[in-house]
Amino acid sequence: MLPLFLFIIAFACEKATQPQQPPSVLQISGFVTDKQTGNPLDSVSVSLNHNTGSIGSPSIPQMTLFTGIDGKFNFQFSSKDNYSYSVFFDKTGAGYKWISKSIDRNKEHQEFNVTLEK
Repeated sequence: MLPLFLFIIAFACEKATQPQQPPSVLQISGFVTDKQTGNPLDSVSVSLNHNTGSIGSPSIPQMTLFTGIDGKFNFQFSSKDNYSYSVFFDKTGAGYKWISKSIDRNKEHQEFNVTLEK
């Protein structure tokens, strides 16, 4: 009985020390509001960008969608090893300042509640 118990403990410790792999599919959601009024903003460009991790490499748009009339957005994407990701929120045509948020590759679902200001 004692050897079985020791085997289980050793197996559990080995599993706990192994590095976790980031999820292969990430889901990003949230909503965008006007900082001054608190109202939801529709038609905000929400772009997923990635870079290869090379120093000085540009951010490459991977996909873009727009917020609905309720200011909400939601998308999923397959993450690739050695890439870092960010989400870019833009409604500069209406006088708002753009904003960028970094994505944590180790979290399967992330929610961004963003306020844009003029």
